[in-house]
Amino acid sequence: MRIRSSYRREGFETDGSGALTKSDISQLEGRRELNNRYGVYICLGDGVFDVEDGVFLLIPNLSEIEISNTVVSIPVSDETLAYLHGNDVLIRGEFDSYGEKFARQYGLRFIHSDLQLGTAGDYFKEGVDIITLRLRYYDAPEIHQDCRCQGISASSMGGGECSFYLPEDFYSTMTQEDVAGQCWGTCYGKIMNNEKFRVFLSKAKQKKGFRFNFGGKE
Repeated sequence: MRIRSSYRREGFETDGSGALTKSDISQLEGRRELNNRYGVYICLGDGVFDVEDGVFLLIPNLSEIEISNTVVSIPVSDETLAYLHGNDVLIRGEFDSYGEKFARQYGLRFIHSDLQLGTAGDYFKEGVDIITLRLRYYDAPEIHQDCRCQGISASSMGGGECSFYLPEDFYSTMTQEDVAGQCWGTCYGKIMNNEKFRVFLSKAKQKKGFRFNFGGKE
């Protein structure tokens, strides 16, 4: 199992093939991210299918767990459940995935994972444009646009990034074309043909949202 620092949030991302174990987490002892007092994020990435009970108890101030679609089992003891509730842990995942079912079963907060809407270009030539829909629990949904290219810095070769907010109910008031039309034109076609985004918009409209508190408390 591979565990690395997350580039998305303060915490860690895992991938590999198998179960995430307490032994895997013990290797992180002393890492700065593990002791972040503002909360620690962990992503159970592609290839992770199971989690040993007690893993989450080894992560001080755990605040967010992202659960990929390969995960099929996360045993939860009474002690672990009390810890998850005590920390008001947020679960991320796709709609109707094991992640959403896990949050619903144990009465936790849930939000859909961020979605990469489209990419265009060549990193080694003009640069690659990356458009991402970022979803937060206590903030408005956001479109993040990033141009990455080789060089001392992205900005030195014309790269850079910018963001803008979407309406809270964009999934019911905007079409896929509306969103694509507000983003960089290089990615327009990719966003329009993004099947995952189409499914997200459809399911969010049916569910009347993309974030839920299955515990019923705020």
